[in-house]
This record gives sequence, C-alpha cells and structure tokens, in this order.
Amino acid sequence: MTIAAGFVCHEGVLLASDTLYAGQNKRYGRKLWPIPIGNDGCVGFGGAGTQAGLERVRYEVESNVSPGMSEPEVIEVIQAALRLVIEEMQPKPEELTQGLFAIGLGTKCSLWENQGGSAMLNPIGHPAQCVGWAVSLGHYFLDFLYREPMPIKWARIVASHLVKQARTYSEYCGGDTNFLEVMRDGSFTFVTSQDDINQYEQHLGQLDAAMRAVLPDGRVNDDTLDLRLKAIVAAIQKASKSFVVQASPGEYHIESGSTNVVAPELPTPRINYGPTEDDQ
Repeated sequence: MTIAAGFVCHEGVLLASDTLYAGQNKRYGRKLWPIPIGNDGCVGFGGAGTQAGLERVRYEVESNVSPGMSEPEVIEVIQAALRLVIEEMQPKPEELTQGLFAIGLGTKCSLWENQGGSAMLNPIGHPAQCVGWAVSLGHYFLDFLYREPMPIKWARIVASHLVKQARTYSEYCGGDTNFLEVMRDGSFTFVTSQDDINQYEQHLGQLDAAMRAVLPDGRVNDDTLDLRLKAIVAAIQKASKSFVVQASPGEYHIESGSTNVVAPELPTPRINYGPTEDDQ
C-alpha cells in the first residue's frame, strides 16, 4: 500500500508521499499529481495503491473536471472516477486505491479522502491524515507533531520526517519523498528535489535518534510501538504495588506487594517513602 499524507496548512494543503507502488513486484514512480480546473483552481491528488489504480483515477478526474465547476461537482467527478476504477479493476484489498484529494477553488482549499479505498469521498475533519501501509506509524507522528493547522513550512518538516520513517522502517514503503502543495488560490507547486527535502528531514534528526534510544529493538514499527506501550503499563502496575522500606539506618530498598501505608483501593499509583507500619 505504501504511504501518503495530507496536511491542512494556513496557506492551503500539503500532500506528501513516497514513490513505491503497492504490488508484489516493486515499482517506483510518481504518486502525486496536480489537476488544474482551468483558471479556477486545482485538484491535488495523491495516495497509496498500485500504479494502475492511481494513474487511472488521475486520468479519469483529469478528463472530466472543467472550468466553472463548484466544489460539490468536483467531488462527484472524483467519486465517479473511484467507482469506475473499483468496478473495472476489481482490486484485491491490498491493492485498493486510497486517495487524498486537495481541492483548491477560489480562496478555499480543503482535504478529502476515500476511506478504506471506497468510492465515497469524505472531508477530513482534523489537521492531517495518513493512508497506506505504514498508517499506524504515520498517525503516531501526526498526533505528536501536527495537532492543529500550521504554516506550510512546518508541514514540510513533519511530512519529510514522516515519509522518511516509513521508508526506513516499513518494507512496503520506499523510493524518494515528493511534495505537492496546493494553495488557497488554486496555484500549486510540485517538489521532487531530494536536496530540498533532505534539508527538511534534518530538522527532526534528533527526534529520530531519541526514538531509536527508547524503543525496545531500536526500530520504529507497529510491533515496537506496541512493546513500548506494554512496557510503560507494566512499569506503572509495578510502581502501584511498590514501597520503600528501611533495611538498616540510612539504607532503603524497594519492595513489591501491598503496603499498609497506602490504601490498596486508591486508583492512582503511588510510591510511599519511609518505613512501613511494621517497621515502627
């Protein structure tokens, strides 16, 4: 399925993706396209899926949008394209086209997706969205680094870091990172320069090192994130049953088990310092 992400910014919408298509045979290529609507605006399209599915959706949308269309009319064109691809190609679940669509018309730019590879387009009601194989990893970074719409410069930094992590730690993501920026006035910029994108990646290099330091096996993926959560829960549970006792004057150690000092029915884990009642 590979990876793609969309960010709602102050200036418009930023789309980002890797360049690896879904499928048994690894194929690389462009996965982001600007589709002009005459002089009225632009549809930015990108996503995760097979080369055939993505390019067919792009072709159908490009062939059927026309100047003067309203946003609902553009949405219907996109949904018709998605329906056609599903009906004609009958893709397997892992080959579904999961698209992100930035629709820029007039002074408005909005971000949409076809959830689960369906033919229905839905508005994205939060600042950013991620689709594809490494979606859990992508959402982890989005929740941490992009909680509200921000300037497009910060979106580029987060997007480059997100796609880099997906390419590094998921075997189903790879190639280069590309950007497509769709502004509120309908103008767009397609960014493929890896030198420019590498500069954005360097901003969060220290975060990458910190992640490797705290994760159990030094890799960022769904399994290690799960292990990290379990380790935190286990530590909290252990702390809730621990207390410090005096072994000898001036020396203390931690013991596990219930304590008479902290009532066991208290829901908040606490560590009690000092001798227990048995030592008094």
